[in-house]
This record gives sequence, structure tokens and C-alpha cells, in this order.
Amino acid sequence: MTEEENIPICVNCVKDVRYKKLISGLNNIDLCTCCQDKNYVIDTDSNEFIQMTKALIRYHYNE
Repeated sequence: MTEEENIPICVNCVKDVRYKKLISGLNNIDLCTCCQDKNYVIDTDSNEFIQMTKALIRYHYNE
């Protein structure tokens, strides 16, 4: 069994304004795995990120 890695992504690397608001509201500052800048981030394995991703897919694509 492998150890689970955190994959934080920052407010500058996401493109959708809803992600940006979510990340800014969490006030978590860490190193982004995409751009390597220290900024507001969200762990891509977090429930908030997963739920937002599901909502955006439902919004943009018919089921």
C-alpha cells in the first residue's frame, strides 16, 4: 500500500472563477505543485475540490 500524496493547486493555476473563490476562502497557503509558487492552495484530493469539480462537470455537460 502506498502513502497518499497531497497535490495542492493554487488560486493562480485554476482557471474557473468558482475554484478561485473556493481556494481564496479556505485561506490555506502552501507550495503549488503546478507553478511552485507559495500561494493560496487547495488539495486536489479534498472533498471541497471534488464536489466543486463534480458540480462544474454537471453544469457544463448534460448527463
